[in-house]
Amino acid sequence: MKRKLADLRRKLKRRMHADPIETGAWLGQVLNGWLNYYAEPTSSRSLSKFRYALQQNWMWVLSRRSQRARPDWEKLDVLCKHPWPKVTIRHEWPDWSSPKWTGMTVVELQNASVCSWFER
Repeated sequence: MKRKLADLRRKLKRRMHADPIETGAWLGQVLNGWLNYYAEPTSSRSLSKFRYALQQNWMWVLSRRSQRARPDWEKLDVLCKHPWPKVTIRHEWPDWSSPKWTGMTVVELQNASVCSWFER
């Protein structure tokens, strides 16, 4: 997570003077892709931390745009509200009856399925 946030911070520095609405839409796509991959059960706390860290990085970059004007969190929340997806779990719990969770090796499963096939 730290590596991805550092990479995004570098990219945000390059986009510092771009339109904030376009940057917000781009960050929404990045967050959506992150959630599609990592939004598994029991990971909601780390997903929320990633979203908050992404907001902090964007706030840091926006505050460096001007010497006088400082953005506030209310304006940033408005920019993030529409294009950013909500942090939700997108994957189901694993199937506990699958070979990965039964403790049997693949060879044992193959032998068991062959034996049951011959018993028919």
